[in-house]
Amino acid sequence: MPRLHTKAEVLANAKKIADMVVGMKTGLPGMDLVIFPGIIRPTGSCTTPRRCTTRRRSYRERRTEIFAEACRKAKSGAFFSLTGERHEEHPNKAPYNTLILMNDKGEVVQKYRKIMPWVPIEGWYPGNCTYVSDGPKGMKISLIICDDGNFPEIWRDCAMRGAELIVRCQGYMYPAKDQQVVMAKAMAWANNVYVAVANAAVSTASTRISVTRRSSL
Repeated sequence: MPRLHTKAEVLANAKKIADMVVGMKTGLPGMDLVIFPGIIRPTGSCTTPRRCTTRRRSYRERRTEIFAEACRKAKSGAFFSLTGERHEEHPNKAPYNTLILMNDKGEVVQKYRKIMPWVPIEGWYPGNCTYVSDGPKGMKISLIICDDGNFPEIWRDCAMRGAELIVRCQGYMYPAKDQQVVMAKAMAWANNVYVAVANAAVSTASTRISVTRRSSL
């Protein structure tokens, strides 16, 4: 998991991620969707009110355009974590933990804000809604983030909106590995949906990506 503290470091990391999208498409010509884990491009943790309220970025910026260029070049959609999206009432309110879905034209077709911040560790301002958007080949897709996936009600809300695929991007540590797998299988079965999970690599874990079919149990 990157620990980035300057604009130059964040831009360099964004370009590395963009290069990964293009590289994966080169190796997998049939690929039309990439899922990246949570917290792929932070500028440090948001563990204090000061760190949260001094963040100054919006999702409509140069780093997002770097991702858009990669999606257009690769002709592939992708999910990107924009941890620390600036609140509309900045600096009076903490930033959001945001996840976006881009299509193969580099357009943001869904922007989801984490509803259940990991209190008291995370200082994000909570989102208030789930969404469903059209993905590749017309698949209906919903996004959720990390701890949101521990609440069955959020999965069900996505399913009731018509989601066929629910994507959970997260940054859990190693002890939660079994819980992640069990929850993915249970929610896929209970809601009659496909579930895809991408977990970030941290000092105590390795990146884990899993896809669960609704017929897995």
